[in-house]
Amino acid sequence: YKDGTYHWVNDESRLLRDAAGTPTEVVGSWVDITRHRQAEASLRASEERLRLLLGSVRDYAIYMLDPTGHVVSWNPGAEQIKGYRAEEIIGQHFSRFYTPGDVAAGKPQAALAAAVAEGRYEEENWRIRKDGSRIWADVVITAVRDDRGTLVGFAKVTRDLTERQRAEEALRASEERFRALAVTANDAIISADRHGNITYFNPGAERIFGYAATEVSGQPLTVLMPERFRDAHSAGIARYLATGEARVVGKTVELAGRKKNGAEFPLELSLASWRRGSEVAFTAIIRDISQRKQTEATLRRHTTQVEAANAELDAFAYSVSHDLRAPLRGIDGFSQALLEDYADRLDDTGKDYLARVRTASQRMAMLIDDLLNLSRVTRSAMHVGPLDLSALATGIADDLQKRDPSRRVEFAIAPGLHVQADPGLMRVVLQNLLDNAWKFTGKRTDARIEVGSVHQDGRPAYFVRDNGAGFDMTYVGKLFGAFQRLHGAQEFDGTGIGLATVQRVIHRHGGRVWAEGAVGGGAAFYFTL
Repeated sequence: YKDGTYHWVNDESRLLRDAAGTPTEVVGSWVDITRHRQAEASLRASEERLRLLLGSVRDYAIYMLDPTGHVVSWNPGAEQIKGYRAEEIIGQHFSRFYTPGDVAAGKPQAALAAAVAEGRYEEENWRIRKDGSRIWADVVITAVRDDRGTLVGFAKVTRDLTERQRAEEALRASEERFRALAVTANDAIISADRHGNITYFNPGAERIFGYAATEVSGQPLTVLMPERFRDAHSAGIARYLATGEARVVGKTVELAGRKKNGAEFPLELSLASWRRGSEVAFTAIIRDISQRKQTEATLRRHTTQVEAANAELDAFAYSVSHDLRAPLRGIDGFSQALLEDYADRLDDTGKDYLARVRTASQRMAMLIDDLLNLSRVTRSAMHVGPLDLSALATGIADDLQKRDPSRRVEFAIAPGLHVQADPGLMRVVLQNLLDNAWKFTGKRTDARIEVGSVHQDGRPAYFVRDNGAGFDMTYVGKLFGAFQRLHGAQEFDGTGIGLATVQRVIHRHGGRVWAEGAVGGGAAFYFTL
């Protein structure tokens, strides 16, 4: 052009001839098509941008269908979501993405028909991937027409919402579990909004407070508490919302509640706050502890009575130790004096009688001592700390050997038996068990006593085992009763108090004690702490 610019033109020329056929002139026309060419270039650029855009989209399956529903284009997002490569799916009918049930119900054709009729069709439903797995899909189908209104195909956009669907299903399941729990719970479960107004009131709350849910819905929580606590409650909610400072939220506290009939009762409250979006809400779990408080009061009353009885028992024990043992010492002493000083005046029968008196008085003194020991281990204060049972048992075994050096007993004491227990009380336990083992192996030349541990129900159980006289398991239930003996006094001495004392000490440590044995086959005593 004159201004130096270049233009696209459509050049049409025609050669004219005379009658003889000789060319005489050329007639031509130029049409400026610059705008047309620019429009074509813009269209190609737009199509390229669209192609690049669709190629970069991975979160959406975007593809085209022909008017019959066959796939004619396929973007990378479709490949990622559906699992098919372009060469595998182009030319295939889009119904293969539907579940067999939906195909049988004619849903693919119905979706295209709806898009034709309305211009657009949208739904959420299950779709099938190439590998057979299912996805929850948000599907939009748009009818595409040319400038004459003729249907040329469909644009289809699919978004994978499987994770959202699973989250929603999990939320629904969680809400259903909460509803089931809340409906069946004996405790009151109450929810309130940020203003402290009741939004949920379960059947347990109805039973405890006497209100129907419809009566308190939208009412302030303060209707459920004595008036003297209401101002503090309102101030606490305001403080929490303003500063986040919580004195009750996130804790379990004991308070007083107020029933519909005005009666007050003690309750245990666990309060939690939670958010839904920007809104704060509260949920309380409330338990009526009236029965527990009554039980605690009864327990305190009984404890007071037991303490009074123990005080009387202390006085009785003092009386026993001073008032009863003194006459016994006199009886024993005078009997011995008669035997020593008047032996020449006594016949054999008299001497036998005096010997029996001495034996009986000494046995009575020993019995009194054992009863006092039983009383002490029951009432003495406990001081629990680390204790080496192995060392304690070794010391007692040494004492037994020194007491009767003529005996040869094999002791097998496992090392490293460390426990948490009261040292004094555990000495009483091991002293009694080892004394018994020493006593009941007295008739064996190959006596053996073991101290060790085994695992019982996932926790250590300690034992003292011997190969002595043993006992009949038929009578095992009598072993730990006071004054119960399975052997005659002529065969083995004793008062029948030792194992009762052992049991009381073990029970005070929160453990249990049991025995196993066989006549002539030894005995084993186990205990836990």
